[in-house]
Amino acid sequence: MLTLRELEVSRADLVFEAAFPAPVFSLFRDPAGLLERLYARLASYGLGLNDLRVERGTGQALDLHILVYLFNYTTTLRVRVDRVEVVCSELPREDVERITAAIIDALSGVREYRSDLSFATFAVVVNLHGTTQGQAARDYLAQFVTRIPTDLGALLGTGVVFYFGPRENRLLVNVTVDRSAVITDGLFVRVHGVWDGRRIEATALPQTMEALVRESLAGIGLALPELSG
Repeated sequence: MLTLRELEVSRADLVFEAAFPAPVFSLFRDPAGLLERLYARLASYGLGLNDLRVERGTGQALDLHILVYLFNYTTTLRVRVDRVEVVCSELPREDVERITAAIIDALSGVREYRSDLSFATFAVVVNLHGTTQGQAARDYLAQFVTRIPTDLGALLGTGVVFYFGPRENRLLVNVTVDRSAVITDGLFVRVHGVWDGRRIEATALPQTMEALVRESLAGIGLALPELSG
């Protein structure tokens, strides 16, 4: 059995996207109605009126969107004509459950506004920067590379990307392991997963995304420490 090393995460972020099967150009026919639904769903997360905005940009279809700020502006949510997207620049471990719950509530708000809407795909990218005790990042990464080009200069490090195809309701998974550009002698791990929106309910996504991150880390010999308290 593979012994897992704990990854002490120093920094994490998340990008989430729920794509519609086709652009919904009538989505903003009644912006006030959509704002009401989003506010009702997200007010419990500290959403204020100053955190809601209708962005029109230059008038192009992709410029028009509802912009929502959450969690002291660390999380940005946008409802566009073709998708709902969320960028979380800071993802503290202890706040993951609350942040993912807010994402699902936002999707529910959109569906309440337009009950005929569906989602074609759900996608998530989780980026982790951290260290493993007792092993340097360079030594850890070396186990994944057996053939290294020569005569190109001093080797500074290695990295690898694993690509996986469809499995059950999941369309793909990519796992990247590399040197961190953020922390000294640290690891960078990226987990990218995409699910078929017709085969998974949005409410199941928080548990599904967490399971994917844990399984992906276990596959490369890593694990997240258990939360204390």
